[in-house]
Amino acid sequence: KVDEWGNELDDSANDWSCVKDNVTGLMWEVKLDANRTFGDDGLRDLDDRFAYYDSTNVINGSNDFGDKNQSGTDCIFAIDNSDYNCNTEDFFKALNSKPAGEHFCGRADWRLPSVKEFIQLLDLTEASPNFPDSYFDGTNNINGAEETYWTSNQVDEPAPSDQFAVTFNRDNGITEYKSKTEELHIVSVVGEDNETNLTPDFIVECTEWDVSDGGWRPYEYTIEEANEFAINKANQTGEDWRLSTLKELAHYVDDLPKDSVLLSATESGDGQVYDNWVLKVVENPSTGEVKGQRRIFDLWYGTYNICLSKY
Repeated sequence: KVDEWGNELDDSANDWSCVKDNVTGLMWEVKLDANRTFGDDGLRDLDDRFAYYDSTNVINGSNDFGDKNQSGTDCIFAIDNSDYNCNTEDFFKALNSKPAGEHFCGRADWRLPSVKEFIQLLDLTEASPNFPDSYFDGTNNINGAEETYWTSNQVDEPAPSDQFAVTFNRDNGITEYKSKTEELHIVSVVGEDNETNLTPDFIVECTEWDVSDGGWRPYEYTIEEANEFAINKANQTGEDWRLSTLKELAHYVDDLPKDSVLLSATESGDGQVYDNWVLKVVENPSTGEVKGQRRIFDLWYGTYNICLSKY
């Protein structure tokens, strides 16, 4: 727990503004929510919503800035008659422009989290994954609401492209893609991700992938078959092979086979109809699937591609 000036607090503290993750080194903004009203809790108001805008975003020579949302009314800037608009770029301009000594939680380089950074912090054992209750609960009510938050990841498609978002407390999904013109919520992060930057002590190998054939071979696996496959490979090689977890897959997401739907070893919350999390890596719009999406959702009945991890 970190106070508004950047001082680390004891875990017993009852009032804090930010949370530092000692595993990744990242620090997260803690939102405020007194009465479900736009703008009344300042920049940290959980209720405020913003369109996505990035004035530096150019794709293959085409501007893909997003939406300035100059007519937006659902954030503090509209209420305060500020020169800022209800968009993500102006939010961070405001948050990072506080005078020296007043920087929010001692930092002036706040930004949007990536999908991977969200996944690292979520409690994936909950029925609807969320931030850890003991640090993001109470009046800073990220937990308990179905807010959808912008991420820094853009969908891989021609401009204008969509943007990835994450949703808490909703069954059958964590990530989804949204038009930049939509108004969503923001939770801010700051720092370098030590966990991602470290050389991992494991590798991920995706099975049954035939490059010469241009895609997956026809056989896939249930969770029982996937675990049996991993056990057999471990026994045959004498090495520690196991079905990859969702976070292990997320670490190597840019290297995973395209147009795959990968079953993970990470179980979802108790009592769910579906038991394990699935990562969909779709890059080819011609397949009829979601364009360029990397989605995470509860296991649907059926069979899936698999990757194994070795430590």
